Amino acid sequence: NETAQMLKLIKEGLSISFDGIENINDILEKASKGLNLSSIECSKVLNFHNHCRRIRELFKKYDHELDIFDYIDTIEINENLYENINRVVDNSGNIKEDASKRLGEIFRKISINDKNLFNQATVFINRNTNSLQENSIYYRNGRLTFLVKISDKNKFKGYTYGTSASGLAAYVEPESFINLNNEKISLEEDRESEVIRLLHELSVMIGENATAYINNYDSIIKLDA
Repeated sequence: NETAQMLKLIKEGLSISFDGIENINDILEKASKGLNLSSIECSKVLNFHNHCRRIRELFKKYDHELDIFDYIDTIEINENLYENINRVVDNSGNIKEDASKRLGEIFRKISINDKNLFNQATVFINRNTNSLQENSIYYRNGRLTFLVKISDKNKFKGYTYGTSASGLAAYVEPESFINLNNEKISLEEDRESEVIRLLHELSVMIGENATAYINNYDSIIKLDA
């Protein structure tokens, strides 16, 4: 009877696809247990929500007296949850820079710090070409360094982070870069802390809606069948 009803709707113009709908029950159960989700996992909940909404919209203009609409009516859409996830992550699982006011400010400071480091590094390379093995920037332990010839490795004070494979040069963080490097690492730690806080908040919200979305998947499976 349900199959006949679905066929009737298709003949009336219903065009429905179940492609791309992923089983996220493991993610939902993880959140319901109070565990934190990754940004990728949150984006999968976001994508699943979009499919739930799409399917409900497709059936809107058809006869709701049909038994098959029992499945449609059980698909719950929590727009508040959607808006909160969408504010923090995009469909690919990337954290949005403006996910929160604090995160936006941190990203702004990181951008300024990166520009200052780059500008200072450019000046340093131009002034000390003869002491450098290569006119390039290298990062060691998250800190900007330069590949300095062994004979000149103590010329710029600061810290040394190992030598090159040939042993002819050392990765040196000049003293003049220590403060900017410290600021860079501190800002990155702040960013990570804020991202963890945001993902925790989303995980709690998703956990509170886990049962409803697990039921949504069950309804969609039956519609697909």
